[in-house]
Amino acid sequence: MLNDFSDFQIDSFSIKPTLGCNLRCDYCYCHGGAADMLQDCRTMNPEVLHRLLDSYRQLVCKQSRFVHSDGFLPLVWHGGEPLLAGVEKFQEYFKIEKEFEDHLSIHNVVQTNLTLLSSAWINFFKFHQVILGISLDGNADMHDTHRKKSDGRGSYEIVIKKLKKIREEKIPFGTIGVVTGKNQMSATTIYNHMKEIGVNYYDWTPAIFDGEHECVLTNKEYTNFFSGLFDVWMNASDGNCEIKIINDIVAVMKYEKKTASTCPRILCEFSGRCGNAMSVLPNGDIFPCECLVNLPRFRLGNILEQSLEDILEGEKFEYFVREFNDVSPECMECQWFGICKGGCLHRRAPECVGSAKKDYFCPGRKALFSHIKKRLFHEK
Repeated sequence: MLNDFSDFQIDSFSIKPTLGCNLRCDYCYCHGGAADMLQDCRTMNPEVLHRLLDSYRQLVCKQSRFVHSDGFLPLVWHGGEPLLAGVEKFQEYFKIEKEFEDHLSIHNVVQTNLTLLSSAWINFFKFHQVILGISLDGNADMHDTHRKKSDGRGSYEIVIKKLKKIREEKIPFGTIGVVTGKNQMSATTIYNHMKEIGVNYYDWTPAIFDGEHECVLTNKEYTNFFSGLFDVWMNASDGNCEIKIINDIVAVMKYEKKTASTCPRILCEFSGRCGNAMSVLPNGDIFPCECLVNLPRFRLGNILEQSLEDILEGEKFEYFVREFNDVSPECMECQWFGICKGGCLHRRAPECVGSAKKDYFCPGRKALFSHIKKRLFHEK
């Protein structure tokens, strides 16, 4: 068994104030869905947030095993593009947060494409000490391959302009990029560019879809890209660069025998954990993870209809746990299991391309782990 969930706790919520987006990135997992979520610009009713926080507060007061006893709770505002909801709507959301400050220690992060940044948003972020996660796919050529405006033009120029403003205002931020079979560039080019524009903390994730898609990396491409990032990270002389996925793989390799709870900041796909960062849709639907919102069978319930406790003790959560643990027997016997932990549930779901109860990038991950271990521990 990967995880019996006996020590399961909610670490954070990914909250979607809207499913709409002003960009048309062709690798977006929301694009072209049954209801084409990108076109749905309805915003979350504040009552959804109130019910969610009140339900979480009740668990904290009961000292439930499902939550952190100190009430620490990061909220990651996601989308779609969350800034489409508007500053006034966010003021309503944050006013609700204040109602629970006696029991909850809420920390806000906004994941944004940054194109809608305004002086009003800057003032809001600074006042509320919000951390930003910015979607940025490297340099102009790489970024504009996929991240386009509704008129088909690339969005890199406006993102960099707004990023400069964020740095000037000293708003803390990091970036995340998506690598595909069409936008790969050398790791050295990426590293030098990110350093040039003042980005010291960033992460990369491979595009993945439910079905065949030209944007999906081959396993060889996966290995080459992330091995290149590791080599650049390893060779960096300034020591001022943190690449999340690389840092986490290295940490797991160095402390492989430690439990996931020992290193709670490790990415879920290397920790044998899932569901700790639950996703909340505008209508109150709750999913175990942001990556699973397009798979209706993983819908756990609705916060307007059930309490968090009922959801976590319900049959749908039990189903999710069974699915999470349904991995290929080969995974459990693999030499890399202590690092891989079965990978990402989404990437081994039957709906995912080439799934056989293994992470779609299983061969690529094995080769990547081998490359890193050889360099890290000077193995031949």
